[in-house]
Amino acid sequence: MQSQSAGEQKQQPVVIEPQPIVKIERPKPEGISYRTTYEIIVEDVRKAVLWCIENKYFECLDLKVNEIRKRIIESEGNITIPGIKYTKVNVPVIRK
Repeated sequence: MQSQSAGEQKQQPVVIEPQPIVKIERPKPEGISYRTTYEIIVEDVRKAVLWCIENKYFECLDLKVNEIRKRIIESEGNITIPGIKYTKVNVPVIRK
């Protein structure tokens, strides 16, 4: 019997068995919960527009209110935007 050198050894094929897919069902909680959003009130358009231009939240002579709201939400209401007043609003979310 001839012995094979280390570089000439035959590799055995690797067989990978498929794993079953397990779907975990999580029941949705029932009842009322609240989602936090912000109501935006433009008090000084000039100041708000200047801030939006500087921060690229201004397009086609229209304030990007949704972008401003996103920025407020990201800061958890801890941002000051000149000319913009905002109030925290809790919106009820009902699940059945």
